[in-house]
Amino acid sequence: MADIISIDNKRKAVQDIEAARLHHRKRVAVRQTVQCTHCRLKCEKCGAQLRTNPPNPADQPSSLRIPYRFCEFCALDYIDYIERLQGRGDPRCYWQNDAWRDAWGRWISYQGAVSSFAKTPEFARLLVEVREGPPEE
Repeated sequence: MADIISIDNKRKAVQDIEAARLHHRKRVAVRQTVQCTHCRLKCEKCGAQLRTNPPNPADQPSSLRIPYRFCEFCALDYIDYIERLQGRGDPRCYWQNDAWRDAWGRWISYQGAVSSFAKTPEFARLLVEVREGPPEE
């Protein structure tokens, strides 16, 4: 009788492993979301792949320091956003309305929230746990 394997124990062990794997996948998803948000290879706004050589500061249409990694088009749109906030801007750009400004403001807030989360001890712990890998059978 000592050689009989309990089906209940085996089922519980399999369920525990599956739950641990699901938990690991969730941790990986959070890590990917945070790290991909600030990927150095793509535009932080639209996701377009960035040039491998950094842009020439002389090519920038403004002396404004841009705190994000943008493609050329998102950088221009960001500069327009900042100029609109300062009461300037091109009145011919009719699409730069309240909703457009609100979208930019919310995007900037989201970037700040993700950056704040990435600096927490819990996120650092998550990175360590993800490096350890999924549970073994």
